[in-house]
Amino acid sequence: MDTLLIVFAVIIILFIAVCLGGGIGMFCFALKRPKKGPDPMTMDDYSEHMNPFMDFLKAEKQWLFSTGYDEVEITSFDGLRLKGILVYAPEKSKKTVIAIHGYKNCGINEYSSYIRNYHEMGFNVLVPDDRAHGKSEGKFIGFAWLDRRDCIDWIKFAVNKFGEDSSVLLHGISMGSATVMNASGESDLPKQVKAIVSDCGYSCAWDQFKHVLKRNFHLHSFPVLYVANVINKLINKYDFKENSSVNQVKKASVPFLFIHGGDDDFVPTEMVHEVYNACASIQKEVHVFEGAAHAESYYVCHDEYLKVLRNFINKIDF
Repeated sequence: MDTLLIVFAVIIILFIAVCLGGGIGMFCFALKRPKKGPDPMTMDDYSEHMNPFMDFLKAEKQWLFSTGYDEVEITSFDGLRLKGILVYAPEKSKKTVIAIHGYKNCGINEYSSYIRNYHEMGFNVLVPDDRAHGKSEGKFIGFAWLDRRDCIDWIKFAVNKFGEDSSVLLHGISMGSATVMNASGESDLPKQVKAIVSDCGYSCAWDQFKHVLKRNFHLHSFPVLYVANVINKLINKYDFKENSSVNQVKKASVPFLFIHGGDDDFVPTEMVHEVYNACASIQKEVHVFEGAAHAESYYVCHDEYLKVLRNFINKIDF
């Protein structure tokens, strides 16, 4: 009997150790700042799936560097120094687009190919590095929830820079898309925000982690995700299920353009329909670009993407 109890106790201890180890490992892998981030000054850190578009990316990045930009900075609600770049419109403008990048990327690498387009449409272009990314401070990735408050602060920075009568467009990709959706539901979203473009964002952090665990690691959400969530609540003070773009857009009122790739299996395409259907905005559109994988719609369907984007912007009173 004593032997059975010892064996049972050992099994329980091992199970707890595996659960804790898996949860800690997931939390660190998913939310701890990478030791080395992408270098925006080179072309070395793009994923292989971007190889067909490298000539275009290189030309657009060279244009950005030759045009020039200001380096800007704000302080977050929890005291982090957040950095970004600001490209001024070719002529003095009251219109600013704030472009929020995706997971483990940086502002310049994500948006260097978009900036010229917005520049030619007469926008100032503000491109932040998210907390724990690029030149910004931070030990832990905000995963669009802490970033929603940083986004609000960047909007206030733009309004202070260009005036109370200025207009702001938010454009987010992937985690940046979830960021702008989450910001849309904040009660203090500045009135200068006239519209939001949400490209390939996830509907809820919990559902996204659950999907990636199964897709990439063939793991169930229990117990790893549950333990990681407890750790996140202790360190970052929020629950993964609370981090819900669906719930945030239910409170939105500004016009929304939702974009997704039809072949996106990283953030499943069905998620765009979840957020679109939940969005309370009277003026909203959804466009799924067939043949495009995650964050590829702009490249795979470039002309169509620009047409959809410009048509949407032309409907907004900036």
